[in-house]
Amino acid sequence: MNQRRKKSHSEQEIKDLRLLRPAHGGFCVGFDDSGVIFVRQGLPGELVDVKTYDAKGRVRFAQVTKVKEPSEWRRESIWKTATESGLGGAELAHVHPAYQLQWKTEVLADTLRRIGSGQTAEAFSTFFSNEEAGPVLAQHRLEGEDGKRTRAEFVVDANGRLAMHKVASMDLVAVDEYPLGTAAIANHEIFSSDSAFAELLHESERIRIIDTADGVFVRIGQQWYNKHAHPIPIGLVHYRVGDSLLAADPNGFWQAGKGSAELLSDTVRELMPAGDEPVLELFSGAGLLSRVVSAQTDGHSRYVLAVEGNEMASRIGPKNAPQAHHLAAEISVQSLGELINQLPQKPFRVLADPPRQGLGAQLVRELVASKPLSVLLVSCDPAAFAADAKQLGRLGYLPQKLTILDLFPDTHHFETVCLFEPIPNS
Repeated sequence: MNQRRKKSHSEQEIKDLRLLRPAHGGFCVGFDDSGVIFVRQGLPGELVDVKTYDAKGRVRFAQVTKVKEPSEWRRESIWKTATESGLGGAELAHVHPAYQLQWKTEVLADTLRRIGSGQTAEAFSTFFSNEEAGPVLAQHRLEGEDGKRTRAEFVVDANGRLAMHKVASMDLVAVDEYPLGTAAIANHEIFSSDSAFAELLHESERIRIIDTADGVFVRIGQQWYNKHAHPIPIGLVHYRVGDSLLAADPNGFWQAGKGSAELLSDTVRELMPAGDEPVLELFSGAGLLSRVVSAQTDGHSRYVLAVEGNEMASRIGPKNAPQAHHLAAEISVQSLGELINQLPQKPFRVLADPPRQGLGAQLVRELVASKPLSVLLVSCDPAAFAADAKQLGRLGYLPQKLTILDLFPDTHHFETVCLFEPIPNS
């Protein structure tokens, strides 16, 4: 039986805890007499001692303090500061790369079972079996420099050093390295205490570093600086995707992994059914995927109505995908019918890359009411994906092809791309 030494509710030592399956968020699940514990820095099968740092109801969250029976997949953390101090963003830094993609696949399967209902789990079950027959499951992982992040964010602590917050805490931990970043970011002089940037760092200011095709730039507060710590104006920056240079907002979102935009583009190109049916692209962002689906393999263009509500992204989209038809508009249940009416013909297909919260049940319901030939869903959150898949399944759309992309090595994040098509006569 587990022996516990009671402290405060948020700081409790638990010994000899056996970890089970991985869970969403970079945790492993364990159980003791008091219930479930979500544990950071563990691996399935390990016997560990842990210390809790937070609780929500009967669910507790803990950090490994000692590994008594290590997994064969454990390695020395590539970022000890993050692992030992409980920083976010490096949840799998202790996991061997050969197992990280499998970890994320297991998380998706588990999330579909827990959130997606029995019917949804059944629809996806053949993807995760060892049978050769059935739907197609593909898995891809970025490696080496392609898996490094082109964007990093920090806050300045009271000593004028770059720092990051502990998980579930406002406590800051100073960092003098960022091994998850590209070589240009990891070796940036801003991490040095005697760099030209040192006098520019003031307590509580937010720092963003980006590695682009135009160079490496640092934003301190609202001001951008070049590598010499000289203030500069910045409009758009560019990132290389294959043989192309695509524009992006330096203050906005762009796929963080150096090779992630290209891998995601290739995946969508592969999963989008060929044909001349128009495509309604929802949450089109800066046009990364618009350029993919609007180009056919025979060299002809396909009608794509790319809809984006963010003002800056909607201005960049036409630069990156001039062959698509771009519409700056908010996407909602109320506006969807009007958007569909702007398509030149039916039937049509859907490509959706929604924000982290997913499409949502109401938007899925309204979308399916127009009977698209298919829905290609790109999701950055397995819980949101499971909820959307559940609603699509209830309305007669089942998964046909599923691809899991590990675009963020050493973190718990991953991308899910799935093609849904209607059941005949549903």
